[in-house]
Amino acid sequence: MRIMRGVAFVFVVLVVTWAFITGINSFSPFMLLLVGAVLLIAGLLDLKLKRKINAIISFTATAIVLSASTYIILT
Repeated sequence: MRIMRGVAFVFVVLVVTWAFITGINSFSPFMLLLVGAVLLIAGLLDLKLKRKINAIISFTATAIVLSASTYIILT
């Protein structure tokens, strides 16, 4: 689980850096989906380690990020 979180985090950082350097912002909702995936993995890892408060915060942030990206994609 930690390896998945690390790989997802590195991928998100690389995509955001690439978008910042090139100035392309048309796929920002998809970057939000990646951030949501990282938060979901972090929440699952926290739940596995019995840190319930951190898991609840991560799941709430995941729901907010995924709903925002879905709204942006559909409009």
